[in-house]
Amino acid sequence: SPAAACQAAWAAWAAWIWTCKALASGRDATAAKPYPRAGGDPDKKRRAPAFTGALYLCYADRMDYDQTTMPDNYDRGRTLPDGMLDLWLARIADALGGRSVEAIVDLGCGTGRFTSGLAEQFKTSVVGIDPSEKMLAEARAKPASGLVSFVKGAGECLPCSDASAGMIFASMSFHHFRDRTQVARECRRVLRESGVLCIRNSTRENGSPYLSFFPNYQSSLDMLPSAKDIVDAFTLNRFSLISYETVEHKMAENLYELATKAAFRADSTLIRLSEKDFERGMQSIRSAAQGDNSPVMIGIDLFIFAPLMTE
Repeated sequence: SPAAACQAAWAAWAAWIWTCKALASGRDATAAKPYPRAGGDPDKKRRAPAFTGALYLCYADRMDYDQTTMPDNYDRGRTLPDGMLDLWLARIADALGGRSVEAIVDLGCGTGRFTSGLAEQFKTSVVGIDPSEKMLAEARAKPASGLVSFVKGAGECLPCSDASAGMIFASMSFHHFRDRTQVARECRRVLRESGVLCIRNSTRENGSPYLSFFPNYQSSLDMLPSAKDIVDAFTLNRFSLISYETVEHKMAENLYELATKAAFRADSTLIRLSEKDFERGMQSIRSAAQGDNSPVMIGIDLFIFAPLMTE
């Protein structure tokens, strides 16, 4: 199972981090213990990438949730409205054309909003991977079946064995990846030849309901990838695109509920706003909510990729 594989590879991943620290501090990195990739040659060392600064550059340009209080309120601010989890799981299953999936990695699982649902939908084990200890603590606190487990890790260096997963699912994670090429290569390594990669992510083209209310929100929106950015990241790295659609997702039942959720600021686009812009936006939503009971919708893209066969 991917859970067992990830657990087994965790010690090796930690050894690689040791090597990164050695490089960052100027110590002799060759003194580090070997990094034997699970299932590979134990005598081969995995060379750490060349870093130009401290180890923490591994997480440059990525929201570091552990440096915020966001994980405490994440679920309250990002609760999926009734029916939305089932809608997404059904869209994924439809895109797969009825093929069975064995062993899933939920990459950037956060608090595990999709992890248990994936296990139930596909009747298989799911391991949630996230770089945030705080997010994982929230995920582990939720009731879950024996099919679900959680492991700390990052997309750029997945703590999983080669060809150990039948699906990698990543929801709202792509824009947090520092090195998209490396993430694509790691996904290709971990996926089986018959596996699929599912990317669920907001894109610049689809905008956001928040744009009408929060001053300077466009600058936050511009930090999101375009659909082309996502397609290129994987098709240029041994994947083919087999399905792509924009799904109409309900963010909230109405503007009042949207304001309630936004107040928790459990969104990386909102947390980047200044306090002044955030408060002005909250006032605008609350004012607009008077007498408006229509659902608040947003387009979210779903990409399905398949690994290109090894020549």
